[in-house]
Amino acid sequence: MISIIITVYNAENTINATINGIIKNCSNELFEIVIVNDGSQDDTFNILNKYKNVNNITIINQENQGVSKARNVGLKHVSKYSEYITFVDDSDMISENFISEAKSFFENYKNINIAVSPILICKSESTYSHTLNYRFNNIKEYVDIIEDYHDIHFHIGGVVFRTSLFNNPEYKFNESISFWEDAALINTIILDQRYYGLLHNSNYYYDRNN
Repeated sequence: MISIIITVYNAENTINATINGIIKNCSNELFEIVIVNDGSQDDTFNILNKYKNVNNITIINQENQGVSKARNVGLKHVSKYSEYITFVDDSDMISENFISEAKSFFENYKNINIAVSPILICKSESTYSHTLNYRFNNIKEYVDIIEDYHDIHFHIGGVVFRTSLFNNPEYKFNESISFWEDAALINTIILDQRYYGLLHNSNYYYDRNN
């Protein structure tokens, strides 16, 4: 099972599309969605309330405490059967084969615990490649950060982790910072793990309209 954690703040205009898109694109996979509503002040609470009885969706409502706290809360609520974890922002989307590509990679590379997909930026009516996607221009399937030290990563979108990683109490989002918290965690893990996978054939769609 893959656990998809969505942190939500004032997303009344986008969260329906994000949730429904994930459900559609993951229909052939075993998955759960953990949604943490971080004190939204718009109609987000009422929109999320429509999903409260869906079996594979968990909704947590909390006072606004920031995205790091919300993601850490989400981690605490994943199923005990979870094998993989990914994070999706409340206006973003994953490709139809996102889960299957991640599962296939981790089955083939049992000693690698983190993998990333290309990021496509969606703005206005255009979709274009994120600057991080240069790593996907060759055929290598994983990065050795010691040898390939130029192949950095800093964006939480499109990253898939083995759930077992988060048994390490050091692998949590830093709740004392309000930006680049994902870069801090990702790079801590990558430097510890040394290797991370490249999921060439899936995409994470990053909405820059919001």
